[in-house]
Amino acid sequence: MLYFSIQISKLLCAIFLILLAQVPAAQDRQFEEQSIDFNLRLDPDNPTTGVFSARTADFGRLTFMEPRPAPFSNNSNLAEIYCVHDDSIKPVIYGEAERCDRIEWEVSFKNIDGRDVNVSEQKNLYSDSGWWALFEWDVIPRIKEDLNINLCIHHSDRPPETECRSLPGLNQAPLLLIWGKSVIEFQSSGRTFRVFADSGGQKILNEKTKERLNKQYSYLSGLFPHGSISNSMVDIAWVGIDEKWKAVGGATGESAYISNYMVTENNTEMSLERLFWISGHETFHMISSFMYPLWISESLAHYYGYKSLAQYSQTLTTPIQEWDKKKESFPNSNTGLYAAHSKVLNNETSYYVLFYDKGAAFWHELDKRIENKGGSLDHYISLLSVPEQEDGELNKEFTSEIISLIGKQEFEYLVSEYLE
Repeated sequence: MLYFSIQISKLLCAIFLILLAQVPAAQDRQFEEQSIDFNLRLDPDNPTTGVFSARTADFGRLTFMEPRPAPFSNNSNLAEIYCVHDDSIKPVIYGEAERCDRIEWEVSFKNIDGRDVNVSEQKNLYSDSGWWALFEWDVIPRIKEDLNINLCIHHSDRPPETECRSLPGLNQAPLLLIWGKSVIEFQSSGRTFRVFADSGGQKILNEKTKERLNKQYSYLSGLFPHGSISNSMVDIAWVGIDEKWKAVGGATGESAYISNYMVTENNTEMSLERLFWISGHETFHMISSFMYPLWISESLAHYYGYKSLAQYSQTLTTPIQEWDKKKESFPNSNTGLYAAHSKVLNNETSYYVLFYDKGAAFWHELDKRIENKGGSLDHYISLLSVPEQEDGELNKEFTSEIISLIGKQEFEYLVSEYLE
């Protein structure tokens, strides 16, 4: 789920003022052209704790801004950053300019191997298999002076080579940095994919996994010829969660995503299908070049997670079957998706789950009707990109195209069944 911040800064001035502004303008350009490295050092004897540091003496006074908050959070767990000089150390106050020789702060990682972590909580994670996952939420500060920020990983038990990635802009997906020991790598559509997994997940990473992920990504990337992935490397992490928790999740970052798979003694085939369904969901988010209202973004991703899965082989279930199984016992199941969208925007987050199964069932029913007329929903999803439509209703351009194809009566039935 993406959060966007629109920043507009434009200076209008008369020609005779330009000369007066040359000195500060040159300073601004100097900042814009410079980068700062936030270096994370990890101790192999204590892999669930790391220390970030950055040399800042050469930049003069810098203003550190609060990290992006985790979704639906209240910024209560912001990183405690310290301004360090040779003879003193004191906390950094967000929003106030400060000159420091360097800055330092700690970050912690939760060990995933207890099979109790739902990755949709978007916490920093560590696997005993030898890899880490770091979300920028509440951890990585921004800098008001517009320095380019690089996140660089250092291991005390390895050679001095570092792995760095740029901090995404506020109008991009958040940073999800995954590094360490990957299990498999493969190429798809000109990109390198690295797949990380806990000890249990390594058993399902094989040539068929590569083939399935490759086909899934190729299909989804075809929906977005101008996709939003900025890196040539894409990282995927799979984390097991015991079926007793009755929940699996996923989360997407810039050029990376992480998914749960259910650890079960019984229906392992269904568990594996669910894993690839969620992987497709997160891939859709990762590569989408359109900005949708929230319920549309989540429900489309969930439907296309299923649809991308069906490109590989016949599936064990469908979104309609999943919704039919759950709707009688699902909280708020009679609430239309328009109303659920409004409630979630008002922080009634219990309605969020409707976006997944109920939303995917709506798109599946609609796509079936479009296919009966010789078309595909694939050709119309660009028309849904109207993020400023706060009520979340389907826009007129999309609805008129669909009605002309499947008929007003069929469309109004689906709207009454799922949306209103």
